[in-house]
Amino acid sequence: MSREPVAIVRMASILPGALDVERFWENVQAGRSAIRDVPAGRWDVEGHAALYGGLPVRFGAFLRGADAFDAAAFATSEAEAALMDPQQRL
Repeated sequence: MSREPVAIVRMASILPGALDVERFWENVQAGRSAIRDVPAGRWDVEGHAALYGGLPVRFGAFLRGADAFDAAAFATSEAEAALMDPQQRL
């Protein structure tokens, strides 16, 4: 097995509380938490708890802009994009 040198030339990510890697590391170094209240419109906190018979989930780590998806860039119709699982769009 040969060992070839590896160069990381670019790193990209979208993380809760950080839109890029640099901000993520700033948050880690500063001890900032990405846990926030459930954003308005994400889900009905009380209704969700009642539906599943449990405690309401009021907090989480959420991605900003998770609902934004450029369907044309991925040759996907708007109708298909609307039906996709949000994890597929990410």
